[in-house]
Amino acid sequence: MTCPDCLVKLGTLQRRMAEDSWSASSAILQQRIRQIFPGITDSMQIDVKWIDEDGDACCLSTDADLKEALTVCTRVQCALSLVIHLPGVSADQTQKIATQGTSNDDSWVVVGPEDCSESGGSRPASLAVEGGG
Repeated sequence: MTCPDCLVKLGTLQRRMAEDSWSASSAILQQRIRQIFPGITDSMQIDVKWIDEDGDACCLSTDADLKEALTVCTRVQCALSLVIHLPGVSADQTQKIATQGTSNDDSWVVVGPEDCSESGGSRPASLAVEGGG
């Protein structure tokens, strides 16, 4: 199965993952999220949701959830759109965490709505905004 693009949103910062090293397991995906957003400490819980083709936010906490998300996104030819929520963390603090220590790593680029055209195979099914605590 070809791995779709992956868009990750924390606070108002959205990034695109350009390679598929994250797709092996949900644990590796969470590790990669912590690497890209170093403000998320090891003691913080991360809730990951993916946005399905109907725009519904679906929990992504197991390898089976990740496999289902990848299968759906590959079938409908859209990017895997993830929304990260940090339980117990305010929206303001989440935004600070999102921008803290972000790198210019070439495997991630900041994207805006204009980068997600309806005609391209990398468009997300939907992007949801989920506030903090």
